[in-house]
Amino acid sequence: MSWFFPVMFLFTFGISYIILKKETTNGSLSRKGFYQIAAFLVIIFLLAFVTASWAV
Repeated sequence: MSWFFPVMFLFTFGISYIILKKETTNGSLSRKGFYQIAAFLVIIFLLAFVTASWAV
């Protein structure tokens, strides 16, 4: 299980980078991109919380 959190970090970083690259125009993040990033980070936080509670 020690591999899960580093892999999740890299996955989150990669997906966030892709969303930011796709939804940024002239140095400004679109509203859709902001909502996508916010939703993605909330889902990842919940996944990490649930996984951490299972590991205990």
